[in-house]
Amino acid sequence: GIPISGNTTTYAGVNAAIGFNAPSITDSSIPEAEPGVPYEHTLTASGGTSPYNWDIIFDYNEVENTGDMILNTDNQLTMTNDDDGYAVINLPFSFPFYGELYDQVTVITDGSILFGGQFEYVRSEGDIQAFKAITTYGADLMAYPEDGDGVFYSADENSLTVRWITSQFDVQSVDLDFECKIYADSRIEFFYGDALTTGISWASGISNGKSVDSKISSLSNISDPSGLKTEFNTAGYPYGLELSSEGVFTGITSEPDKDWTIRFRVTDDRNISALKDIVFSSLSGIEDENSGSVSGLTLYQNYPNPFNPSTVIRFSTERPSMLSLIIYNSIGEIVDTVFDNRKFGKGSHSVSWTAGSAFTSGIYFIGLKDEHGKGMIRKISLLK
Repeated sequence: GIPISGNTTTYAGVNAAIGFNAPSITDSSIPEAEPGVPYEHTLTASGGTSPYNWDIIFDYNEVENTGDMILNTDNQLTMTNDDDGYAVINLPFSFPFYGELYDQVTVITDGSILFGGQFEYVRSEGDIQAFKAITTYGADLMAYPEDGDGVFYSADENSLTVRWITSQFDVQSVDLDFECKIYADSRIEFFYGDALTTGISWASGISNGKSVDSKISSLSNISDPSGLKTEFNTAGYPYGLELSSEGVFTGITSEPDKDWTIRFRVTDDRNISALKDIVFSSLSGIEDENSGSVSGLTLYQNYPNPFNPSTVIRFSTERPSMLSLIIYNSIGEIVDTVFDNRKFGKGSHSVSWTAGSAFTSGIYFIGLKDEHGKGMIRKISLLK
């Protein structure tokens, strides 16, 4: 009943209720975790259209950076190329980033720290959102060694600092100097040196490879970032635990007596999502950092710690027992078995364990258990 007039725009519409079957997360709570013990819980959902896909939402905040630029050039990275090159660094700590722990990062000439072991083109804000990236100054960059250019780094058990002294591809007169520092506690800092060449198109930010899980820096693409700095941080999370796309929440947390509010997301086969904040808690752990006992077993802290490549593991039992000693990685996967179901008499014992060439620097766990599955786990640190 709406007349259509010539050479004009005619609008027509109807009001209709939108009806759809949305999924929902049915867990109101999840079991507590025992520190140092492998944990697993499968989340559940109802409604919507299966199959479901699960993930966790992480919110990073940009805050004031109160740190100082290190200006270190003692250790230069050997890049695969001065243009579009990369180098891999094994970390002496586990770096928490968007819910995962990383023992290795990839530094590229174009001003980013990545996680895939290869060069990627990360030069715009859209590129940052498309890759899992920490991008301090993303642009088409190139180092000219004859000018003193290069990528430099320093690392300890708490942090990694990467500094780029570089130029723009095919424009040798450009002078750039910037730095990124990542911490074992998940903080990320960006620094920009003095007197950078101005007017260059560049991008800055962090991302989990999704537009909804990214944070573009407030400094991104400003004409002159000389002397500026910024920092990103995020709320606490039980790093060491991960959520699979099938909804299996698994891993190891070493932090006792803590609560975390985790935002879980389920997405159904029609791309309809539901969110729920669930509190996850860890039980009280062993207060004595040097030793602890459970079910007649005592597992002492290894020595040396950190170690490379060998360490001594001491333990004792109050009665003859069949014992197993297992090595886990930071997400609870078994990576080595020192001994399995071996008989030990009452008293103290020690064994030496050597991390082979396949093991990279980072956090691991040693687990001692008896034939009844009772036992305990301790955190160890490999520093290569």
